[in-house]
Amino acid sequence: MDILAHRSFFRVRGILLKGDDFAKEGVNSAGVPYRSVHVGVRTSPTQIVYCDCYGAFPDNVYVWNQAEKKTIALKYGMTVPQGCRLIKPAWDVIQDVYDLEHGSSVVIKGEITYREWQEKTFSKLSIKNVYPASQPVNFDSPDFHEDAIFTQEMVLKSVNYDKLSQKIFLSAWVFQRHGKEVPDIYSYLFTVYPKKNSAFGKKVLTLSVGDSFKANGYIRNRVDLDTKNEENEWGENTVTIKRYISEYEITGIASETYQQKAYKEQEILKAIAEKKVDTNLLFEIESESEAKKFDDEVPF
Repeated sequence: MDILAHRSFFRVRGILLKGDDFAKEGVNSAGVPYRSVHVGVRTSPTQIVYCDCYGAFPDNVYVWNQAEKKTIALKYGMTVPQGCRLIKPAWDVIQDVYDLEHGSSVVIKGEITYREWQEKTFSKLSIKNVYPASQPVNFDSPDFHEDAIFTQEMVLKSVNYDKLSQKIFLSAWVFQRHGKEVPDIYSYLFTVYPKKNSAFGKKVLTLSVGDSFKANGYIRNRVDLDTKNEENEWGENTVTIKRYISEYEITGIASETYQQKAYKEQEILKAIAEKKVDTNLLFEIESESEAKKFDDEVPF
């Protein structure tokens, strides 16, 4: 079975939020300087989306040669040849984040990256490009619309409708390379709200294990406040209930990307099992310092 890496994309537009410790700098175990950033983007009055970027000082950069339709490696700092477009390294992307002011209106684009920790899969929004928004973001404007979108290629693992929450939970496998020849396989849970589009909800429930497609939708990371009145021996009181929502809501599937039964479930499970054997061997020989470095990457 050929496992091809999946592509993803995200875009958020809003107000840039920099905490006191949004940036880190240091030297990695190879003696190369690195830096990283963790910033928030307020995309609406009720939502903040968090984005990250990590980059070591590069020896080389890559440019896209439009005429030859290929990438070319150049020494960092060299002039980009005519007819080529620079693929900006993370080191320079982080500098762009440094240069933008807290509270400024920005657009951030990038890809979704996945990591597994203690049998759970976590996702991060990894910054590939950041720039000032063409117009200041004004949440009070009648023309305002929230911009926090994503696309993700995936293979269906399972799909279930939950009556209590009135959501469809779509569990999918995502193949991500992380610089390796053979991609890692992650299992991640996405959501669909059938009440918003009943025809799409019904279609999603007909999908089968192993189906491959590219989904698109909205990034959700907010707190919803609900109020209700309760009566007891103390009389009537108003109670506020907080609901934390952090999810990728699928609102559509690109029909031209849909491939029925593109993968067999048993082949994927076998590839995961083989990968775990390799991972266990690595953990056995990993030093305490390396384990600490990995621990620093987990999102809590």
